[in-house]
Order: sequence, then structure tokens, then C-alpha cells
Amino acid sequence: MRRLSAITIAFFAICWSMRGQERVVVAFWNTENLYDTIPSPFYDDSDYTPGGANGWNTERYRTKTANLARVLDELDADIVGLAEVENEGVVRDLVTSLETDYNYIHLTSGDSRGIDLALLYKGDRFFPDEAATRLVGSGTGREFLHVEGELIGGLPGAASGGASSGASGGLFDGASSEAFGGLPGEHIHLIVCHMASNLNSDQYRRRNMSALRRVLENLLAQDPAANIIVMGDMNGTPGEKVVRKTLGDLRSPWGFMYAPHYEQHLRGRGSYSYRGRWLLYDWMMVSPSIARPNPENLTHPNPENLPRSNPENHRPTAPASRRLKLDGAGIYAREYLTEPVSPGPASPRKPWRTFYGGDYLGGYSDHFPVWISLSN
Repeated sequence: MRRLSAITIAFFAICWSMRGQERVVVAFWNTENLYDTIPSPFYDDSDYTPGGANGWNTERYRTKTANLARVLDELDADIVGLAEVENEGVVRDLVTSLETDYNYIHLTSGDSRGIDLALLYKGDRFFPDEAATRLVGSGTGREFLHVEGELIGGLPGAASGGASSGASGGLFDGASSEAFGGLPGEHIHLIVCHMASNLNSDQYRRRNMSALRRVLENLLAQDPAANIIVMGDMNGTPGEKVVRKTLGDLRSPWGFMYAPHYEQHLRGRGSYSYRGRWLLYDWMMVSPSIARPNPENLTHPNPENLPRSNPENHRPTAPASRRLKLDGAGIYAREYLTEPVSPGPASPRKPWRTFYGGDYLGGYSDHFPVWISLSN
């Protein structure tokens, strides 16, 4: 049996408290190239075919899907954003492999590799507005997936079941939370991202972040108390220069947006490993209405204590008549998600990926999932 050192155990110890009916968990995971085995006429996915460089056959595809399903079932989040899914077919195969009852949203993007974004959700926790589900320009071919809807699961009086509970089948057009416990739902914006790689020119990342900033500014201009959650593989840490220049300081809930995983970044924890170094490439942001502790007023109680830089990011906003608040954030790191290695201090742990170069490893993903929890 593989064992972790005490230091490594401490590294991977992420607090996951008991789930109660007043909590809603939102997660994100980059699935690492979830392709089917069928050649596409629209882009080059030849490496992921039976005769391709990766020998991507039915057995390997099913192993990959089963591996992803195991993690998602154990994570048991109410909403999950996914990156690097090839098409609706692979999302459907994944959902049908799960014990947890999820609905899904998938829209085909313009990505040159043919990889898309998707959203899984429990039907008794989130009711998406089909008309408000769309792809949003990101400045590159990888659009953002923007889904609006009513988040009611986990609020007091709402229906709550076990890990596999959830409504099955389609959208509930015109559904009201009155039918599920008598309390009005919270309108929420979910934005799923897959930013350009750091291997690309900085201009692509600047375009991505600037486009995201415009989306967020538009939403907050319409409603300063809007509930917004941004999630994704940002392909960079929340403290990197391009993020700070476009989105401001994400360390404080009194900023333009707040990144609840920032503290883990400062502690050297990460969702991705590069040359033996942990990097927080997957993270989330929440809007002031969720991040700030006072539900009645989004204005900082001591404005003179605000950072001098980027003062526009701390402008007073309208009072918020909401009940959502952030009460936890973490990286879903488990021993079985790390590559098997020989014991010894010279063997750094990293996510157990499906391929390394051209070598098939048969793992899960090269990224760990990340999550936040909300309560009222």
C-alpha cells in the first residue's frame, strides 16, 4: 500500500465538513482531454483515435470515464464545471456512468483542439434559465460558458436528500422554489472558463482576463448585488501579474472580486504540478455579495483602510438583499489521485494523469478538482 509522509499528508489535508441541508457545494475540474474514440471532421483529434499516437481505444476511454466518475461521485458537489470535454457525447457518457444524479449543460465552442466546457448540476439544487445559457467571447477561441439560474438547494426548507438525490430529466421551465420548500431561490451567475496556456503569448492571457473583466463589470453594473461565481482552469495563479493588472487584488473580499483559494496559493498548495512545483492553476472567484461578511451593506466599514492601489475596485455598492455567503473553499486532493511513485524524498507527488507525453499512465487527470461551499 502506498503511504504519504506526514508533510505530504498535511499538504493534502483539505477540510471537508459534514454536508448539511444549508450548504451548497460548487466545484470545478479540468478532466484532461476527455475525447471519444471517433475521428472528428471539424478538427484534428487523430491522436485520440484507436489508430492514433495515443492508441485511444474503447477500453482506455471507458477507464478514463470510470475514473472521472469515481471522483465526481465522491466529491458529490451540487454544481460542477468541467473543462476539456470533447463534445456532448462524452459528457452524456460521463453522466450516465455516475451514481450521483446530474443533469448537464454543454455548448460547442470554437476551440481549435475541439475541447469544450460543460456544467453538471443536481436538478433539485439548481434550475438553469435555458434562455440565459450562452457562450461569451473570451478574446480567443475558448469562449466562457455563462449559465444563469435559481440556486435553491441547501437553503432552509428546501428539499434535501442523500448523496445521489436529484431531479431527473430536463429543465424545470417556470419552476418555483415554492414547490420545493417555500423559500425563494437565489439568482446566480455561473461562469466557467478555460484560459489560454502560459505557453502562449501573454497577449492571449491578457485578452482572456480583459474579456472576463468586461463580463463581470457588465453584470455588476446591472445589479451591484449580483451573485456571481467564476470557476475554471485559469492556467495561472490568482496572484500572477496579468490577473492583478486586469482583475485587481483578489485576496480581499472588499475587492472587485474575491478568490477564496488565494490563501492556499500563498501556502504553496496547488491543483497542478509543474517540474516538482505545486501551482494553483484552478481556482474560483465570487462577487462581493457572496464574499463580503455584512449581508445588509456591501460598502467597506472602514474605507480608509482599503489598499491604495486600484481604488476603483473598492467602490461602494448597493445593499444586498441576499442570503448566500461563502463558508469554505478547498482543493480536492486524495492519495489515489496522485501518481504511484517509489518511496523517498526525491519522488515528488503530482496528479495521476492519463498520459505523460506519449506514455499511457491510465490515471485520472493532470489537475485536481477545486470547490467552494455556500450557506445562508
